[in-house]
Amino acid sequence: MAKNEFKPFAIGEYANVLTQEEYEALPAVGAGFNSGIAKSEQLNKVWRQSTVMAAVLAGFIAEQSGDDVLDDGNLAKIKDSLAKAIFFYSVGKLDVRYIKKSGDTINWLNVSDGLSTGNDLTAGRTLYVNGQNFIIKRGLQDPVNNERQTNGMRIQGNGNLFVDIYHVERMNQYHFFGIHVANGGNEGWFELRNDGSFNASGTVGAGGGDGSKLYPNGDVSGDLWGGYLHNWLNDNINNAQNKAQEWAYKNLVQGVRLSGRTVIPDTGGRIDLPSGCVYTGMSGSNYAPSIWASYSAVQVLINGQWATIGTI
Repeated sequence: MAKNEFKPFAIGEYANVLTQEEYEALPAVGAGFNSGIAKSEQLNKVWRQSTVMAAVLAGFIAEQSGDDVLDDGNLAKIKDSLAKAIFFYSVGKLDVRYIKKSGDTINWLNVSDGLSTGNDLTAGRTLYVNGQNFIIKRGLQDPVNNERQTNGMRIQGNGNLFVDIYHVERMNQYHFFGIHVANGGNEGWFELRNDGSFNASGTVGAGGGDGSKLYPNGDVSGDLWGGYLHNWLNDNINNAQNKAQEWAYKNLVQGVRLSGRTVIPDTGGRIDLPSGCVYTGMSGSNYAPSIWASYSAVQVLINGQWATIGTI
């Protein structure tokens, strides 16, 4: 503890001093003592008036500055200690209306032309910042792994729950406004990039808890799809394929063949083959009229049935 050598005089319970009323009525208060015999109770009162104030001031200097206050006639040192004491007392006691440059906490503020918090931020008050200019948070970190980051604000929840907002520059690539949501190990990161894109480390949702979702693997879910999009696509593609195969089986040609040969004789005139038939053989020069030629029907397989084609 700092030492204080300035002591009050005549402050004991039975000190030989004038009462305050007697002292204030003493003619010497205005004119000073004249030559002659001085009465002890009068001088004691005068000395007590001065020494008590000196002791109080010296005690304040010693307590607030931490310096020894010595009765050695060093006025400059006492003056420096007084200035030091006033500074520390002001910082600790008087200037709660102001915010330090760093490491300070706003507890009470009420400034009509700008910043206003009510009485106490910790008591559920609201912080208002009036004016047209931006609130600017600086503090760019040194590059780490080709990134530069400026932290903005942390919103602290219960225990280890918190939300960070910050700015990151991935040098020579892009920069983004970032949000980090931490909830005890299961954390999320969100990026709003300068090219207008949005990126998230997990699922992106729309429409609330029961709305649609975009998953990291590219899948989508929602009421429109009745669940996951990949399931809807698989089911509908399979159904479409099955229906297409069913329609093709019923309507398209699956096979073509010639039926067995039919022999026709030479009747000496025009011979027309049945509809959908083609010649498949003829006699040579030594032919017998009864086996002059043969033909077969052209048949197609549709819906499991062989049918002879028609002739137009």
